[in-house]
Amino acid sequence: MKKLIPRHVLRKMIPVADSTIYEWEKNGDFPSRIQLGPRCVMWDQDEVEAWIEQRKQIPAAPEKASNLTKSFRRQGLRRQALAS
Repeated sequence: MKKLIPRHVLRKMIPVADSTIYEWEKNGDFPSRIQLGPRCVMWDQDEVEAWIEQRKQIPAAPEKASNLTKSFRRQGLRRQALAS
């Protein structure tokens, strides 16, 4: 029998925004939710745990320079300041 987990448990396992999980699901990069009612969704715990294990095997991609530049700007820093 499948063990289903609600959103709050999923968020503890994968601490990202709901919108991120939705995008991953939409792109087929995350296990699909199971709609139990109009306001009740669950996920299969085994599928989520398998997804986590699969992600552990994928090497982390380096962050894109544009993301770093935006991050530095938000913090009021210059890229050169960190190099010294």
